[in-house]
Amino acid sequence: MPAQPCYESAAMRQPALVTTGDTNRFIERLPRAMDALPPYALVRCGDGPFWQVSLTLAPADQAMLQALRPSAYDLCAAAQHALGLSAIGSQIDPARGMVVVRSSGEPPLAFAGAPSLWWVANASPPLLHACIEQFAAQIARREAPEQPVVATADHRSPAGDG
Repeated sequence: MPAQPCYESAAMRQPALVTTGDTNRFIERLPRAMDALPPYALVRCGDGPFWQVSLTLAPADQAMLQALRPSAYDLCAAAQHALGLSAIGSQIDPARGMVVVRSSGEPPLAFAGAPSLWWVANASPPLLHACIEQFAAQIARREAPEQPVVATADHRSPAGDG
């Protein structure tokens, strides 16, 4: 499982200048072949409501990512493009190598690092929706307040009927 600290980007090449045409060509070359969620780590970042997911790619996918050597901006733009095609709102942060997904009523979720962004960029809309729903459910379980257990020596019914 990946063990990246929050807000740190993986070592991604940052070109001096990226053009829209370069980014579009990169997006057009993507294999879009992701069919399942790979191993991942979901961690809370700091004291706030912000969560980060980092994914570990299969060796073949990691090799393709390394062969293409995309910039942080290209990966962020490609991931945001895939999320947009899925009607999922997001904001890119190429300096940190992440894309933050924003859903109403849900805490912000960041896909961080080159492998995570590569996976998002190549996942289908139904797969992205299913995975984000899975992450939201996990976050909700982790954030659910623990219900206090009230212990009493009095074994009578709280309603006073016994």
